[in-house]
Amino acid sequence: MILAEEGLSAAVEALAEAVPIPLEITTLPDERLGSSVEATAYFVVSEAVRRCAAGTLKVSAAQRNGRLVVEVEGDSAPAEITDLQDRVGALEGSVAVVHGPDGRAILQAEIPCES
Repeated sequence: MILAEEGLSAAVEALAEAVPIPLEITTLPDERLGSSVEATAYFVVSEAVRRCAAGTLKVSAAQRNGRLVVEVEGDSAPAEITDLQDRVGALEGSVAVVHGPDGRAILQAEIPCES
């Protein structure tokens, strides 16, 4: 309900308050995006949070070159991301896991904003 009425930023902030693990939000878009883009980005964040066993997660979402880049950084990556790849891929986007210089895993989804 929050996602549809108030957008991605409000929904991720509400999620951060509701989950039992620390969720640090670093960047979220100020403006509303297309409903399919927001729903897919929220799905990525919420699934990453759900699959995290422990530790602080850092979440960011920002527009870059016509895409919404969503990153969820944690101590480890989700073991399975096929469903995330399918969901993001339906909008012609991509999902990957990369590792930062400190060894933390970063789940990165790129979603075209025109979707």
